[in-house]
Amino acid sequence: MRLRSPLVTLGLVALPLLVSGCGVVGGSDGPAIQVFSARTYGAEQAYARFTEDTGIKVEFLNGTDAELRERLAAEGQDSKADVFMTVDAANLSLAA
Repeated sequence: MRLRSPLVTLGLVALPLLVSGCGVVGGSDGPAIQVFSARTYGAEQAYARFTEDTGIKVEFLNGTDAELRERLAAEGQDSKADVFMTVDAANLSLAA
């Protein structure tokens, strides 16, 4: 039996909860959510599984914490981000 990594398990549990509060946008390819992420390792498998299970596509924008915070600030209320993932609570606080 193959065990999942804790990150994949967390993603499979947390992403549906996060999405439930997001405005899932339907495009020509079906519904999708936008994930802005400074965490660039190991999450792709969880997102692929989420898409398999729900039919909701997960679209990524990866960057450094500073780059993503700058983009969020510039876009303001018009940001396309549904989920912002960062590497620590301090960066999340700065983004808030």
